[in-house]
Amino acid sequence: MPDHPLVNREDVDDEMFKAIGQFIYSFSQLELAIRLRLNDALKLTDELFEVIIGPYDFATLCNVTKEVLLRTRTDLDAEKIKKVFNRCHTLNQKARIVVAHGTWFPEGAGATHMSRSSFKSTSHFENLEDLKHQIDEAKHLMWHVVIATGWKYDTELLTQYAKIPPL
Repeated sequence: MPDHPLVNREDVDDEMFKAIGQFIYSFSQLELAIRLRLNDALKLTDELFEVIIGPYDFATLCNVTKEVLLRTRTDLDAEKIKKVFNRCHTLNQKARIVVAHGTWFPEGAGATHMSRSSFKSTSHFENLEDLKHQIDEAKHLMWHVVIATGWKYDTELLTQYAKIPPL
């Protein structure tokens, strides 16, 4: 970031910290929605919920939930289910891994993340609007997990969903 007398560096850092926190929170809510959706599909008791669903990492959770829904809910749009969970995987790869495991730099310089397969570092989120877009994507996907997967919902939830753009 260029030196400029009108730019307060602490404000830039605070905005970055806020966006990181908002992303982590939004992603955790998406993950929780998927866990609860799987729990509902499997009809687990409270005692078994954490034992069975708790050990899954995000990718496995998405894969298991998708397969359970595809095999048990033939009344649902299979392509929509696949699309929702493919986008969840993309969000995990493009954003969550970088946010959680990347190296963040001060003054809005974004993060770098090294690929474990190529051993090459890449830069991400130099523009915080890119991270804010990923926050919106997490929220968007959470609603689609709730509605597109045939989860039971009430009228208030359906009203809120009507404002969510389609996949």
